[in-house]
Amino acid sequence: MSVNKSNTFEFEVLKQHIAELEAENSRVLAEKAELLKQIAEERAKYKAENAKLKSRVAKLEQDYGQVQSDLMPLVSLFTRSEPVVIPDCETKDAVLKVQFSTNNSISANSKTSEDREMDAFLDDAYKKSVSDGIR
Repeated sequence: MSVNKSNTFEFEVLKQHIAELEAENSRVLAEKAELLKQIAEERAKYKAENAKLKSRVAKLEQDYGQVQSDLMPLVSLFTRSEPVVIPDCETKDAVLKVQFSTNNSISANSKTSEDREMDAFLDDAYKKSVSDGIR
């Protein structure tokens, strides 16, 4: 085999190898572009979902504030210190005059476990009603 033929053969092999590498490079670049496109789509989806959830949280906080302000008159009604008198009534047995006070101002530290359970239940019921109202 002559030097010229062997150089031509090596040249053709190298050209073929370069063509294969260029094809693989094109495939890798196309795959990279597709992955970047998918990442951008997912990022946009998550940003939209995040904005939706932030809006929902803001609405829930607003509703919670409204419920608290709606409850203030009821709280003041139950914390007044006017005594309630139950009138005498006639029965076979003598009934004593009983006087009840509606001074129910209970500090957070002196709540009974039943009161805390009731508060937790009412909070859960409110959250569920707000959640159902949003859906």
